[in-house]
Amino acid sequence: SAKKITIVERKDSFVADVVQPYEEVKMGRAGTVDTVIVVNRKIVHGQLHDMTKKFEDGDYTSVITVWEGFLQYLEGKTVDPEAEALVKDMEALAKRAEVIKRFESEPLKIDGIIIDKSSKSFAIINDRIFAEGDSVDSDGRKILIKEIQQDQIEFIYEEVPIRKLLRKK
Repeated sequence: SAKKITIVERKDSFVADVVQPYEEVKMGRAGTVDTVIVVNRKIVHGQLHDMTKKFEDGDYTSVITVWEGFLQYLEGKTVDPEAEALVKDMEALAKRAEVIKRFESEPLKIDGIIIDKSSKSFAIINDRIFAEGDSVDSDGRKILIKEIQQDQIEFIYEEVPIRKLLRKK
């Protein structure tokens, strides 16, 4: 007479022969496998290039957005030592973009300039006259006028040089 195999016996056999060995292997691997994801120079260079292009186009919001997205991408990853300097360049570019955005929100109305090649040049800003080296106060924040040229004024704001092109009327 043939021996009958019940579903319970089949299940017990499956657990003993398949499930338990699988779980043991899985647990063994979990303790020994460390996955390290390295962000290489090529990836960082591509992101820096993208940020630089946006910066040159005056799209400072996008520069900051790319940087913030890159920081999220880096979570749990390691930066290749060869790419670390590029990451620092990205950070510096993002900080400059943030400063320029704050500068652009300052209430500066440039009414005109007076260029005198033999002595000082002047700028008329917010209905007041300023010379090179003067500070324009904007709600307690100092904006230094570094240089006045025919077509632009260079300011120093939060230690960042910023050129403001003058529009022709």
